[in-house]
Amino acid sequence: MQLLTIYIAVMAIFFSHAQASSKACEGDACLKICHPKEPECQVGWCAKNVGTEEKPCWTCCK
Repeated sequence: MQLLTIYIAVMAIFFSHAQASSKACEGDACLKICHPKEPECQVGWCAKNVGTEEKPCWTCCK
C-alpha cells in the first residue's frame, strides 16, 4: 500500500514538471545560440528547437 502511494506521488510530480516545462517553452525570449543537439539549460529556462527536424537549431528559452 505504501509503495503504491509513493508511486502515485512520484508520477504526479513527474507529470506536473513536464507540463510546466512545456508551457515555459512557449515564450519567445530565446538565446541567440544554435546547438545541433538539445542543450542543458539553466534553471528557469527550457530547451526549444527553433529550427526544423532536418536542420535542428536548439536553444534555451524562457
